[in-house]
Amino acid sequence: MKTSHYLKKAGAVCMAAAMMTGCASGSSGANGKTLTVGLNTGFNGIFSPLYYQTVYDDYVIEMVYQSMLSYDRDNQLQPELATEQPTISEDGSTLTFKLKKGVKFSDGSKLDADDVVLTFTAMADPSYTGRFSTYVDYLEGYKEYHDGDAETLSGVEKIDDYTVAFHLATPRIDAISQVGTFPIISNSQFKKYKKGDT
Repeated sequence: MKTSHYLKKAGAVCMAAAMMTGCASGSSGANGKTLTVGLNTGFNGIFSPLYYQTVYDDYVIEMVYQSMLSYDRDNQLQPELATEQPTISEDGSTLTFKLKKGVKFSDGSKLDADDVVLTFTAMADPSYTGRFSTYVDYLEGYKEYHDGDAETLSGVEKIDDYTVAFHLATPRIDAISQVGTFPIISNSQFKKYKKGDT
């Protein structure tokens, strides 16, 4: 599913690189193992889900980070870090995700609800300069956190270690996709995070 999507992207890059190596000029170094790849837009090298700008940086991010849900080849949302599709309240204002247990980040830390809370809280932070604040500006408590004195974003609630609820100020048809498919970052990378310091 997601692996085949990545393999297709990686295969396309490798094929393009293989075709272009015959066009490369200059030496290949002492070991003869230099691969020259041409792209019409370069990597910015910003491999953070919160701050990347180019599709090429996103390709790398998609191979490193995972989201609670992801699209399968039939363009249907499937659980990835979540155990199942989110539960939706009757009024459509609360989405509750249950997370898989035993998932680890590349740094060895275990995925839990704190990671999800941090990911979305960081995007609501007043100092956040990335382009994804629209992924959280419809959550309950966004204005109070972003523009006011609130110390937490009330729209993202840790129910227990493996359950997170998103409370929407107003129901949105794309909310499941927006919060569900956003890559989750490790809380352990931001232990010193405090409001106003993203």
